[in-house]
Amino acid sequence: MFGYERRRVTTCVVLAVIAFGCSGVQTGTQVSEASVPSARVPLRRALTTEPGGLRVLWNGPVRGLDFDRRGYIAGDRSQFGALWLEVGAPRRQPAVDFAEYVVFAIVGEGAQCPWEVLAVDLEPDDVLRVRTDGNWSCTDVAVRRALVLAVPRRLLGASVTLIEHGAFTFDVPQPGEASAPQDSPPSAPAQQEAPQGESVAVPERGRLSLRTLSNGMQVWVVHHRDGSLNVLAATLATKDWPRSELAPFLWQVITYSQDEGRFIGGYDARGQSVHGWAPIQAFTWTRLDEGHIALGGTVATRSVPIQARDAAPMLEGPSRAYTDLPLQSWASVKDGHVARLDVDLVVRDQGAAQLCHAPDSSASLESFTACPTGSPLVLGSSNGKPPHMLAHVLYGPLVVQRRRQAASVIVTTPPEIRSLTTSRRRPRPQVGHPAAR
Repeated sequence: MFGYERRRVTTCVVLAVIAFGCSGVQTGTQVSEASVPSARVPLRRALTTEPGGLRVLWNGPVRGLDFDRRGYIAGDRSQFGALWLEVGAPRRQPAVDFAEYVVFAIVGEGAQCPWEVLAVDLEPDDVLRVRTDGNWSCTDVAVRRALVLAVPRRLLGASVTLIEHGAFTFDVPQPGEASAPQDSPPSAPAQQEAPQGESVAVPERGRLSLRTLSNGMQVWVVHHRDGSLNVLAATLATKDWPRSELAPFLWQVITYSQDEGRFIGGYDARGQSVHGWAPIQAFTWTRLDEGHIALGGTVATRSVPIQARDAAPMLEGPSRAYTDLPLQSWASVKDGHVARLDVDLVVRDQGAAQLCHAPDSSASLESFTACPTGSPLVLGSSNGKPPHMLAHVLYGPLVVQRRRQAASVIVTTPPEIRSLTTSRRRPRPQVGHPAAR
């Protein structure tokens, strides 16, 4: 605890130099929710699905050891920098136009599996109530969790009481002189390599479907009801999935839920996270004819209002990628191609992770330390395991994209993991895996 406080003070001193400063954090006052009138007919509402509406900047687990429930508010860029530091969200601070928005944050102990925020309602007596959709469940645990919202100023007066699993009152700050610019697209993470210029069939309007490219890679082609198109990766970088228990250099397939109108984990059919997390990687494209497009390179997913569930496209074909690939050997996989291999992933204390056949029995695993010399290495793992992880074996089969004598590794189902330190079998991680359902 004391170590955390020292780090926090040091960080604040550094930030003070660049004009954020811990003194810039604007706090709210916690009040009894019982003292606030129960939900009433709203006077006004801001939806996440409307232009200029509610924006969810973060909803989920955050860094830090302070589990006490706290409320923060920001009306300008400097205050927002201090707020973002206090929250500890594992993403770069997003841009906000403070002439149009005020940022609220509620942080403290909460659930690891967030519900989708749909709207905020302004009720009589300046009560602002967060509306969520509880149609999501997983094996939950308690974590330090934050909800950070950009609320349109048009809803707010001089003060407000925010209701979100508790109640905080805030004095609403006026916009500062230096407002942040309009939202810019988030940086795009590295992705598996797709063959550019390849012709891809477009599904009917109002449908989305997986398409397999010539190198075996699969992508989602989404033909929205309004005629617009998105081409999205069929995988998500583990490092961009806050609830993942897997190593950050891996990839996970994402599953589309027809019933929810969402990719599992909280992503709309445009690839945006409803929780403010990193988006699904998108690809550029050019129209060839009415039924075909040519695939281009990767592009950042631009921030637009979240797609409403009732506007979501219908699923055509499988809901998850790479479900029917035959098993191949490493030697038979061409460079740049995607294949399913009967291999295991060995994550060591030091050095790159490797692909090979690991022993199945606990007894033989006791003396197992590494794959044979010359085994394929895993891209992005050269620094070894993250400090919080034990050396371990993640059992296959695994989907890989070969890149010479190395590979990107895609996890398609919740895997079996065993520690190399203790040889104890770990359960399949149901929490934090988009393919778990």
